[in-house]
Amino acid sequence: MVLVHGVGFGPDSVAPLALALREGGAMVLVVERRGYGSRAALDPPDDVGAHVEDVIAAMDAAGVARATVAGMSGGATVALAMAITRPDRLVRAVAHEPAVGALVPELGQLVRGALAQGGGAALVRALAGPDTWAGLEVAERDAVVRRALLVER
Repeated sequence: MVLVHGVGFGPDSVAPLALALREGGAMVLVVERRGYGSRAALDPPDDVGAHVEDVIAAMDAAGVARATVAGMSGGATVALAMAITRPDRLVRAVAHEPAVGALVPELGQLVRGALAQGGGAALVRALAGPDTWAGLEVAERDAVVRRALLVER
């Protein structure tokens, strides 16, 4: 299984899921998108196709020909794009809360308003919701704030 994180929270957000899957015997590859983790110095690509190619490159490096690709938020969008453009590399795509703002005008209003009021960190807080945000550890909230410019891009 290949896990693709979303924007804002980074690869650490899928670590508990990766651990649980591995404990259950699954082979799990966590893709670190450009701008995060060991790839933090790299600017993220502007188009989802480049993210798909990054996932394929990570699979190739790990010797994985086909896999279930699961993502959340922006990672879900990458998984769906991969299902459309590279079905030959997929067993299945799992998309948790894909970024579909164009389909939901209220979400677009939330995004624009949060960005205008407080930038990328405010956007992630708004999308997470007050209860989820309050439940995060201080270190997790600090990591989101550090990634605010990446979210804005």
